[in-house]
Amino acid sequence: MGPAIAMAQTTHDVSVGNNFFSPANITIQVGDTVRWTNPQDGGPQHDVTGDGFGSDTAESFVFSHTFTQAGIETYLCTVHPATMTGVINVQGGGGGNFDLRLDDISVDNDITYQAGGSIAIETDVENESSTGSSAYSVDYYLSTDSQITASDTLLGSTNRPAVEQDEDDEFTVNMSLPGNLASGSYFIGGIIDINDANNANNSNFEDEAIIVQGSGGGGTADLSLNEISVNNNITYQAGDPIVISAEVNNIGGSGSSVYTVNFYVSVDAQITSGDTLLGSSSRSGLGVGNSDNFAANVNLPGTLATGSYFIGGIININDANNANNTNFEDEAILVQGNGGGGNSMLNPGHSGNWWSGASRNGEGLQIEVSANATGGRVLVATMYSYDTQGQSIFLLAVGEVLNGESTVDVFIFEGPMWGSDFDPADLVESQWGTGRFTADSCDAVSMVLTPNATFAGMGYTPITSDLVRLTTSAIPCPLP
Repeated sequence: MGPAIAMAQTTHDVSVGNNFFSPANITIQVGDTVRWTNPQDGGPQHDVTGDGFGSDTAESFVFSHTFTQAGIETYLCTVHPATMTGVINVQGGGGGNFDLRLDDISVDNDITYQAGGSIAIETDVENESSTGSSAYSVDYYLSTDSQITASDTLLGSTNRPAVEQDEDDEFTVNMSLPGNLASGSYFIGGIIDINDANNANNSNFEDEAIIVQGSGGGGTADLSLNEISVNNNITYQAGDPIVISAEVNNIGGSGSSVYTVNFYVSVDAQITSGDTLLGSSSRSGLGVGNSDNFAANVNLPGTLATGSYFIGGIININDANNANNTNFEDEAILVQGNGGGGNSMLNPGHSGNWWSGASRNGEGLQIEVSANATGGRVLVATMYSYDTQGQSIFLLAVGEVLNGESTVDVFIFEGPMWGSDFDPADLVESQWGTGRFTADSCDAVSMVLTPNATFAGMGYTPITSDLVRLTTSAIPCPLP
């Protein structure tokens, strides 16, 4: 019988609160125990569920688990999976005591590569531990998707010296792309070849794909719709004209034929030919390495409802790479539908309590429009609503009033506990998204709130509301 392996015996406490774990991310050693405590007797039910461990679902519980293997362990509350997640970094055990992280992989993705050509890969490796590493190597791969694994196409490897504690190793390597690649888009990534304390952070990739011209493609034209832009600092009326600026680049190996750009309006940022066509622009052929910058004048449909919309375009041509033929203005425009009004400038008289009517009973806003330090106006709105799990929340929207309307940043808060356990140091402020407020009259305000990618991934969707006043303001509401 071999000798026993000594393990650490530290217990780490995690509090289970109303829609959060605190702390949510912890680092422990092999053999340590994590103890979760949910003290909310009579509150909402929660649980702790991970790979190979889990608690009962209950209003109040204490649950412990001892981790015997190094690695990254994730867990969640199955009742609130969108908002209650945690990560445990278990260090020690099978690998070295150091921890090398492949922090960055980057390449030039503004050019079209040729199959068999050379590519420069910039690399940043960090030693995130208090112990120096041993020598290591990095293997580089080419993949058709962003999931880089050792089964992808190996481009080559580089051997690197040891990295001192808390230091970086930044370097560039030149690799050759396979000569038999087909035309298309590919991802470049790397994997550190070492057995350290945490293998989960040993891989990374360039998050924007490169374009490769296949070996049989010759000098085929490749038109890229590099930019679409519009003026999104105004509120459009349904039926209004709109100017769309576009830039097309030929990044291929030969001149293009004549081509057409079709412009669309969409309720989301996924521009397809199934969206509403605004119009088209026919363009002359484009030489190798040349750009075509132009503006198209089109009209918004007169039937558009009040809300936010995205403007995009698609090049209509059969070239070397159709994947880069589509683009869009990444900030939505605000459209006032027919019959909407829009005859009042936001002013202090709009301060007060508002709601969206009986269809959203239980939700409301407090709006205040006041002067700022520079003599302009600022809008502050507090919205009381509910998260994707039905728990009450409030959002804070803040923005300057310009040209009679306000484009706002929207924030959400979490952290502090009720009563004597309240600690302002626990407060966590996150940007939820953006929005816009426009006055339709002294008693009607239009609101559009759009979540950012993080909160959209949690299930939040854009909100367009026609607000009506709940309380009368003592401040006069002048029309412009």
